[in-house]
Amino acid sequence: MAVQTKIPVFQEGSERLLEREAQLSNIHAGMWLAATVESSIGPKGRRKILYDLSTGQVRATKDGATILTNISITHPVAQLVADAAMAQDENVGDGTKSVAILAGKLLENAEELLKLGLEPNRIIDGYRFAMERAIDITEEISDTLDYEDKEALKKIARGAMSTKLSSVALTKYENIVLEAIDYLRVNVAPEGEPEKYDIEFDNLKVMGKLGGSIEDTEMFDGVIVDGEVARSDMPRKIRHAAVALIARSIEVEIPVEKVRVETVEKFDEFVA
Repeated sequence: MAVQTKIPVFQEGSERLLEREAQLSNIHAGMWLAATVESSIGPKGRRKILYDLSTGQVRATKDGATILTNISITHPVAQLVADAAMAQDENVGDGTKSVAILAGKLLENAEELLKLGLEPNRIIDGYRFAMERAIDITEEISDTLDYEDKEALKKIARGAMSTKLSSVALTKYENIVLEAIDYLRVNVAPEGEPEKYDIEFDNLKVMGKLGGSIEDTEMFDGVIVDGEVARSDMPRKIRHAAVALIARSIEVEIPVEKVRVETVEKFDEFVA
């Protein structure tokens, strides 16, 4: 006679949810994450105080990416919403909170549709149709940006950086962004067609140095070699210098001689 052994699948104290109850639990988790960042959006948004348990560091921020990367998320659906928002930040550099809030509102409306008796698949189909329609409308109302319109570029730069920088630093940084665009833009249109510009981000490198303040940031057109002086008496600044690029080591190798010393007298003679 075979004996059936019960193998525990869930940890002790776990709660199992089925069907509609599980759906609502997932929806509320995503809505909670959206509500966490929603109160920090806009000019009247409130900063979040983040406390690092490992280092004890405390900081206040309105930046969506910083908030999402520093809060502990355990629910898988909430993590999906956070991942979608972080993907926006990695690809565009802005709009992190907007993605999280949009996802939260879609989940909130989905809850109402579920209560009306609609099946999840029908709701998904409706959202997919709405997405396709929204893309079409966006293409219809979109406008081409003129790289020579500096004021429009400044507004875009200021909007993207407003939650990350102080109002004092914003003025300087928006000018740095415009300067970088002038350096990095290239015409990608085929010969004979109207100009079409793109940004070569591979030619841009952001370097951080200890000391100073954020207002000390500057745009540099050229190549920066991050190295240290070999001796303390070497000059720190050379103007109009000739630079040699050598693709191999130029360190001086000091030969090491093997000496066998058998007595103290011999050692004294060698040192002398």
